[in-house]
Amino acid sequence: MPDKYAAILPADTPVDRVREIVEVLYANASYTRSERLHLAQGTWNNPYRAQYDSGIVSCGANPYLTARLVDANTIPVDEEDH
Repeated sequence: MPDKYAAILPADTPVDRVREIVEVLYANASYTRSERLHLAQGTWNNPYRAQYDSGIVSCGANPYLTARLVDANTIPVDEEDH
C-alpha cells in the first residue's frame, strides 16, 4: 500500500513554510527534472503556487496532496517499521 503521508511536520510549522514544502512535493511529483532545476535556480516561475484556504494547504491539480493540522494522529506500526 502506498504511503498516505508525503511528509510529517511539527505542529508549530508556520503556514508559509508548509506552503513551500507542499510546492516542492508537488513539483517533485509533477514536473520534469529540467523544470525542477529551473525552479531551484529561480529562472522559472512556478505556475502552481500552494494555496491556503480554510485550514488546508493545496497545490496544483493534485487533490490528494494537501496539508492540514492534525490534532491527534496514530500511525499503525507494520513490519517495515521494525
